[in-house]
Amino acid sequence: MSGLLFPTLLGQTLNLERSYQWNTGKQRALSGKGSTIAYRGYPLIHYELEFEVLFDNITPSDLKALVGFFNQVMGGFDSFLYSDPEFNSVPSSAPQQFGTGNGTAGPFQLVGFYQNSGGPGTAEMIQNLNGTPVLYDNGSAITATNYTIGPTGIVTFLSGHFPVTGHALTWSGNFYNRCRFDEDDIPWKKFLNKRWSAKKVAFTTWFL
Repeated sequence: MSGLLFPTLLGQTLNLERSYQWNTGKQRALSGKGSTIAYRGYPLIHYELEFEVLFDNITPSDLKALVGFFNQVMGGFDSFLYSDPEFNSVPSSAPQQFGTGNGTAGPFQLVGFYQNSGGPGTAEMIQNLNGTPVLYDNGSAITATNYTIGPTGIVTFLSGHFPVTGHALTWSGNFYNRCRFDEDDIPWKKFLNKRWSAKKVAFTTWFL
C-alpha cells in the first residue's frame, strides 16, 4: 500500500470521466415480483483521465513522471492516492455528520456526502485523510487528544471522553481517494518530437 500521490501534469485535458459504481443483485419471479440486494454499502468511484500531451522536453519530464508513477505501482498491483478535483474536502463551514454519540468509544467511520444540502444522497467512506481533520461534538471542536483516527478513517474515543448519547458527531477536513489502475498497461503515443499522449488512464477507488 503506497503513499504515492497521483501527479498533476500540464497536458491533462479538462475532459474527466467520473462515475459511481454500485454492485447489486436482482431477481424477478415468474409472477413479475422482484427482489434486490445491495452487495456494497459504499460506492466505488471510477475515473478516466486523458493526457492530450505529455511533454518530454521539460524538466522534470511529464512523460517520465507518469510512466515512472505507473511503473512504481506496477500497473494495477499497488494502490495510490488521488485528489478528486470535484470532492476532496469537507469544509469547516458545513461539517458533515459521521455518527451519533452513544456513550461508548465507538468506533465510528468517517464519511462524506456528495449531494445538495438536505437533498438525496448517500455516504461515501473516507479512509485516507490529507492533513489533520477537526472533529466536533454538537458543534464544539473536540480536543484531538480525546480520540484516535486509524488509517482507514475509523474514529475511536478514549476512555473518559466518550461522546454523550444523542450528540451529533461531525467533522471537517481534506482527504484523498485510494485507487488502483484498472489495467496493467497504458499505451503511450508519440505524435511529435518529445511530445506524447495517453488517451485513457483509468483507475478506480479501492477500500482498505
